[in-house]
Amino acid sequence: MTINIGIKCIDGIVIASDSQVGFGRGVEVKRVNANKIYSWDRRFALAGSGILAQIQTVVDNVRAAIAQREASQRSLLNKDECEDTIERVMWALHARYNIQRSQAIGADEREFFNPICVFAARNTGEAGNDALCLYIIHANGIVEPVDDYATSGSGAAYAELLLKNLYSDNMNVQDAMKIATYVVNEVKEIDPNCGGPTKIGILTQQDYNELSGVEVLQMTQNVKPILDLVRTRLVLKSLRGEINKDAIETISGERKTDS
Repeated sequence: MTINIGIKCIDGIVIASDSQVGFGRGVEVKRVNANKIYSWDRRFALAGSGILAQIQTVVDNVRAAIAQREASQRSLLNKDECEDTIERVMWALHARYNIQRSQAIGADEREFFNPICVFAARNTGEAGNDALCLYIIHANGIVEPVDDYATSGSGAAYAELLLKNLYSDNMNVQDAMKIATYVVNEVKEIDPNCGGPTKIGILTQQDYNELSGVEVLQMTQNVKPILDLVRTRLVLKSLRGEINKDAIETISGERKTDS
């Protein structure tokens, strides 16, 4: 159980997750400081929901398939080639762990292997520019390109609602990091299956980096009081007619005041 989100921005992609995981050890064991964001080659980042061993299987197979195809064609993958490569990997895993396994054990368990992953990639684009791509990878082989934001895990419905109200298509990476920390922390307060420190990764045209725990904590402490104040005070004042649309546009800089 988890919450993963990806936010596509005008200058990059932000990946975020909680860090609570559960293990079957005869009894359910919980740990709260796992890193659920897998990254490699400073070009790819994946956060998965589901059984950890299955997510690791996806990471290992996608990573190997991309490396093999790029080595074979002696060039980095473009967007279409990346999607095709991931699809082929997921088809093979679905066939092996769901179809063939069901046949071998004589039971219909075609959703035994069922991780859902948020995946960010920097591929080659047109005119020599790299293309930043965000996907949701489904266990049945569907690779879903995303142009705004992606979610997965038990907290996905909560995150979708929050992001619907907070996302903007002109958001930059600095904006998205703040929104991501706020959304993940709000989900952790609601979903008992999510918890632990929030993890943030940033993919840009130049590099991939992850924020430290201290950086995430400081960002949370700065952003949460402001957004909570807007939600609890500004919305109420608007509903009561104490502040109108023109005043809000002036505050936000979308309306010019008379000189």
